[in-house]
Amino acid sequence: MDDEEPLLRAMPRRPLYQLRGLITRIDLAILTAIDEEGWFATRSAITADVDCKEVRLAVIVTCGTDALVGTDGRIAYDADIGPECEGLVALKNLAKATAERTSGAAAHGVELVGYLNDDVEPALRHVFVLAYRARVPAGTAAPAGFAWTAKSALPQAADPYSAKLAPLLG
Repeated sequence: MDDEEPLLRAMPRRPLYQLRGLITRIDLAILTAIDEEGWFATRSAITADVDCKEVRLAVIVTCGTDALVGTDGRIAYDADIGPECEGLVALKNLAKATAERTSGAAAHGVELVGYLNDDVEPALRHVFVLAYRARVPAGTAAPAGFAWTAKSALPQAADPYSAKLAPLLG
C-alpha cells in the first residue's frame, strides 16, 4: 500500500480562466471554489484531466526585510494539500507548518498574499498555487543550507515557484 499515490486537492479550471500569472488581489470566490467545488485525486489523475488543476501551497519565509533563500536560490517552499487539510484555517496552518519546518523557527504573521496560475510554464501548467508569506522573529538564525538575503540581492531562482513568486516580497 505504500506505493500508492497520495490524494491531493484538485479544483476545476473554470474559475481560473480569467486569472493569469501572479495575482495579488485575494478573491473570496476563488477560495470558495477551491473549498466547495474541489475534490481529492492522485497527481497522475489530475495531470491527465484537462479540466482540473492541482491546488498547491507555497510559502515565502521572511525575517525583517530579508527572505530565506536556499543554496539553489529557492525562496518559495511548497507543500501538497491532502485530504486532512480542509478549509481556510487548515490551509493557513499548513502554510505555518511549512514555514516552521523550512526555517526551523516559530512562524507568525502567516498570510495569503496571492495566487499563481500559469498555463505557459510546463512545471506550473497543472497547478494553481496559493501563495503565503510567513514571518519569523528578528535574529532567527538561518538553518544549514539557507541564508537570509535582502530582497534587493535575491539570486535568480531556478525553480518556477520562486521565480514567479519573488515579486510578493515587495
